[in-house]
Amino acid sequence: MSLNKTEGEILGSWGRGVVAETEKWANVMGFMEVASNEAQGHFASRGVPIPMTFTGDNILVQEFHLHDSVVFIFWIVHRGQDLDYTYTVKLGVDLRQQLALAGRWPAIHAMPADVRAN
Repeated sequence: MSLNKTEGEILGSWGRGVVAETEKWANVMGFMEVASNEAQGHFASRGVPIPMTFTGDNILVQEFHLHDSVVFIFWIVHRGQDLDYTYTVKLGVDLRQQLALAGRWPAIHAMPADVRAN
């Protein structure tokens, strides 16, 4: 298994998100660092030696605008077995609005869901 960097991965009932460059989220609120640390802990608990290095080849970032979320998917091969870890960040209204002002989140999805519905 490799990550579908073009179309994204299907995540259950959420479907497919919008694929984003990892660099876009590398410096936002430390999300990438936290997600990477969580992924390392997950993989280490499965016997993968640490520290491990994640690159653009084994990280996929997807934005789920309707769910106000960003999902980081980490994938590695260990002992011939595919391992993956998914870390989800739910974005608050204030952060979504700041990101929208900076052109990093669709403005239409920056407002609270109940306001968007009207």
